[in-house]
Amino acid sequence: MSTLLLALGCASGNERETICNDTYKICNNRCDKVGNTSLGGADTKGMHMRTFDCQRNCESRYTECLDRVQTWDFKVIE
Repeated sequence: MSTLLLALGCASGNERETICNDTYKICNNRCDKVGNTSLGGADTKGMHMRTFDCQRNCESRYTECLDRVQTWDFKVIE
Protein backbone atom coordinates (compact mmCIF):
# COMPACT_ATOMS: atom_id res chain seq x y z
CA MET A 1 0.00 0.00 0.00
CA SER A 2 2.81 2.42 0.79
CA THR A 3 4.23 1.85 -2.70
CA LEU A 4 0.91 2.92 -4.22
CA LEU A 5 0.84 6.03 -2.06
CA LEU A 6 4.35 6.93 -3.16
CA ALA A 7 3.38 6.38 -6.79
CA LEU A 8 0.30 8.55 -6.31
CA GLY A 9 2.48 11.15 -4.63
CA CYS A 10 4.45 11.61 -7.83
CA ALA A 11 1.41 11.52 -10.10
CA SER A 12 0.13 14.53 -11.98
CA GLY A 13 -3.60 15.27 -12.28
CA ASN A 14 -3.97 13.21 -15.47
CA GLU A 15 -2.00 10.30 -14.03
CA ARG A 16 -4.18 10.35 -10.92
CA GLU A 17 -7.29 10.17 -13.08
CA THR A 18 -5.73 7.30 -15.06
CA ILE A 19 -5.24 5.37 -11.81
CA CYS A 20 -8.97 5.73 -11.06
CA ASN A 21 -9.89 4.79 -14.65
CA ASP A 22 -7.73 1.65 -14.52
CA THR A 23 -9.22 0.64 -11.18
CA TYR A 24 -12.71 1.19 -12.61
CA LYS A 25 -11.97 -1.04 -15.62
CA ILE A 26 -10.66 -3.83 -13.36
CA CYS A 27 -13.77 -3.52 -11.19
CA ASN A 28 -16.07 -3.74 -14.23
CA ASN A 29 -14.22 -6.79 -15.56
CA ARG A 30 -14.90 -8.50 -12.24
CA CYS A 31 -18.59 -7.58 -12.58
CA ASP A 32 -18.73 -9.38 -15.93
CA LYS A 33 -17.37 -12.50 -14.23
CA VAL A 34 -19.91 -12.17 -11.39
CA GLY A 35 -22.73 -12.01 -13.94
CA ASN A 36 -21.47 -15.02 -15.86
CA THR A 37 -21.35 -17.30 -12.81
CA SER A 38 -25.14 -17.57 -12.44
CA LEU A 39 -26.91 -20.89 -12.15
CA GLY A 40 -25.92 -22.50 -15.43
CA GLY A 41 -26.99 -19.36 -17.28
CA ALA A 42 -30.65 -20.08 -16.51
CA ASP A 43 -31.08 -17.23 -14.02
CA THR A 44 -30.65 -14.37 -16.47
CA LYS A 45 -32.69 -11.84 -14.48
CA GLY A 46 -30.62 -12.52 -11.34
CA MET A 47 -27.45 -12.39 -13.40
CA HIS A 48 -28.32 -8.97 -14.80
CA MET A 49 -29.22 -7.65 -11.34
CA ARG A 50 -25.94 -8.87 -9.83
CA THR A 51 -23.99 -7.35 -12.72
CA PHE A 52 -25.92 -4.06 -12.44
CA ASP A 53 -25.36 -3.85 -8.66
CA CYS A 54 -21.69 -4.62 -9.14
CA GLN A 55 -21.30 -1.96 -11.84
CA ARG A 56 -23.11 0.61 -9.70
CA ASN A 57 -20.65 -0.19 -6.89
CA CYS A 58 -17.76 0.34 -9.33
CA GLU A 59 -19.15 3.74 -10.32
CA SER A 60 -19.38 4.77 -6.66
CA ARG A 61 -15.80 3.67 -6.04
CA TYR A 62 -14.66 5.52 -9.16
CA THR A 63 -16.31 8.76 -8.00
CA GLU A 64 -14.77 8.36 -4.54
CA CYS A 65 -11.37 7.72 -6.11
CA LEU A 66 -11.58 10.89 -8.20
CA ASP A 67 -12.64 12.90 -5.15
CA ARG A 68 -9.76 11.54 -3.11
CA VAL A 69 -7.01 12.05 -5.69
CA GLN A 70 -8.17 15.61 -6.35
CA THR A 71 -8.12 16.59 -2.69
CA TRP A 72 -5.10 14.74 -1.29
CA ASP A 73 -2.06 16.85 -0.57
CA PHE A 74 0.73 14.77 -2.03
CA LYS A 75 3.49 17.14 -0.98
CA VAL A 76 3.51 15.41 2.40
CA ILE A 77 4.68 12.16 0.77
CA GLU A 78 8.15 12.64 -0.70
